[in-house]
Amino acid sequence: MQLNAGTEYTIVALCDEDCSYINLKITDMYGNEIAADMKDDNYPLITLTPTWTGKFQANAIIQNCSADFCYFGLGVFSK
Repeated sequence: MQLNAGTEYTIVALCDEDCSYINLKITDMYGNEIAADMKDDNYPLITLTPTWTGKFQANAIIQNCSADFCYFGLGVFSK
């Protein structure tokens, strides 16, 4: 995803009822971790303001899935 320098972003991930403990990491285009929410909960949320414009990647990590497949959603919001 393209993020712009100086813009505040809130990035969230949600999982369906079959999973628990979803985490979220944001990395830059070189794989460097920029931010993370690794708490043991189902509501990872990251707020960040990049200091440069560029491509970033959001990685949702499902730690526990009680079904064959778990579905998740990712939202990116800016001010």
